[in-house]
Amino acid sequence: MTGAIAATMLSGGRWYRRFDWTTTHDEEHVARTSDGWNLALYRYRAMGKAKPFPVICGHGMAGTHLIYDLHPDYSLARHLAAQGFDTWLVDLRGRGESWPDSGPGRQLQWSFDDFAEVDVPAAIERVCELSGAEQAYWLGMEMSGQALYASTVLGLAERVRGGITFGSPALTSKEAMVPGVTAAPQASFRGRVPFRAGSRLAGPILSYGRSSQLESSFRSCNIDPIVPARYFRNGIPDEATDLVDQFKGWISE
Repeated sequence: MTGAIAATMLSGGRWYRRFDWTTTHDEEHVARTSDGWNLALYRYRAMGKAKPFPVICGHGMAGTHLIYDLHPDYSLARHLAAQGFDTWLVDLRGRGESWPDSGPGRQLQWSFDDFAEVDVPAAIERVCELSGAEQAYWLGMEMSGQALYASTVLGLAERVRGGITFGSPALTSKEAMVPGVTAAPQASFRGRVPFRAGSRLAGPILSYGRSSQLESSFRSCNIDPIVPARYFRNGIPDEATDLVDQFKGWISE
């Protein structure tokens, strides 16, 4: 019995390892925020004749830059670079390599206000500095699109030449079913909402099972299952309770 269990665990481990993935960026840089955080930037250099303005791509809640480059055939980052755009992926604070000099710590918290007031302006400023451009485009997925709205309202997005957002509602009907927008997660542990462990384990299984639970984020009939499987396996961090509590308040109100 012990041998059978060990064999099962080993084969399962091999199956999961096929989903290990990192982006294929050309350069890594850091945007230093006014409050001392280091935001990771991943650059995909433009191919051919470069367009005059770079594109910055932001992720959603409990997300990372990985969402933009999960497969050679389905990579928005690589596609934009191939079209001549100097393309930059950003990890907002609290995920990946985006931490203060002291590194990750359970005592650290962050909120939507930090993203809108500090991180978005810092990322734009740094990309413009490194690329030599006066302005940049912002491509915002889900929460980072909402952060762009807020930064613009606050007058902090003067260097944004234009923005495209997707899955970034300003208002959401109560009939909608959008996790994190109309239904907030409840569990928390030591200052974090634990998204990562469950997604790493269940995500690939749900992806290949084409589960309806993923429909709000990944339309299974229109996607290769290896794409969400890689993202859930590698791209989901735990999120700060302060941020999730903000969204809970907005949902209830």
